[in-house]
Amino acid sequence: MKTKKRKSVLFATLLALVLVVSTAFSGCMGKNKISLDSLKTDGEYQYSKAMWHKSAEEVKKTLPYSVSAKEGMQPLSGICTIYYSEPELEIGGQKARADFEFYDDKLLSVSFDVHLTSEIRDEWVEEQLGKLREQYGNETETSEKEGLPVDLEAYAWKTDNTVLTFQIYKLQGKGPSATIAVYHNDIKNYSSSDTDTQEA
Repeated sequence: MKTKKRKSVLFATLLALVLVVSTAFSGCMGKNKISLDSLKTDGEYQYSKAMWHKSAEEVKKTLPYSVSAKEGMQPLSGICTIYYSEPELEIGGQKARADFEFYDDKLLSVSFDVHLTSEIRDEWVEEQLGKLREQYGNETETSEKEGLPVDLEAYAWKTDNTVLTFQIYKLQGKGPSATIAVYHNDIKNYSSSDTDTQEA
């Protein structure tokens, strides 16, 4: 009788331990999954984990994963600094990387770059486009460009102050990629010549 009780207690303990470990593991994985419904807050397109005009230090504290400035790169004129997500992220089952652009230490752009395979490209694009339309309505603008060096499809959703974009492109000699991004219109106050980066 005592042996049966011990086995029952042992089994219950092992079961509880498995549940705790699996919950912790799924929570750890979940924090790196980017949901498309997290791209609009308070009526504006912005990543819910990183509010516009916050400093790099403030944003780093709110993210559930770590980011850092790319080594060997230095901003010109101290205007633009780009932080990259260090762990691998996921969007729609595909690997992704996040880029956070700070202008004068104010967050103005967040983008998620996804590398695709030719086999899943069309299915993945249709699925994500469907989710974006379901969440935010029909796109405000669309554009398409074919030819060297890149084929490009682009979709945009706009408010007065912010923009959400979904771009699918294929560079010559490389596989297809996609970028889902949000940015604040204040980014237009910085010219492209000021926002380039160079090797240190």
